[in-house]
Amino acid sequence: MLETFFENSAPDRSRATPVLKLTVASVSGRLRAEQSNTYAGVIAVLAPGLRVIRCRSGIQWIIQARPAGRWRGIWFCRTKEALLRGAGQYASHPLLQKLPDTIEVSTHAANARYSNRRQNGETHNG
Repeated sequence: MLETFFENSAPDRSRATPVLKLTVASVSGRLRAEQSNTYAGVIAVLAPGLRVIRCRSGIQWIIQARPAGRWRGIWFCRTKEALLRGAGQYASHPLLQKLPDTIEVSTHAANARYSNRRQNGETHNG
């Protein structure tokens, strides 16, 4: 998060000029955000304003569009077949063709999902 600090030079606090200060934590967090232009999980850029990423949890692929501003997820899937269906005219992109048939979920991601379900009071029945 960005932290807002006010300059101490203004005698009247109501007229103080806001100054944004980026902390290392806030910058590194923004770089890891799926909406960021510099997100490390980008698999392929299909066209200007259209890309495929691996989600932060590593459990699905997401087709994202950026009509204006930040990237937004428009198609979510776990199989290559569904991803190619969502990619439409870009389904023949070489990087998409090289993907496995299903997203490979790491043990860490699976454990995180299970832990989140337990925290939310959900149970897994098979």
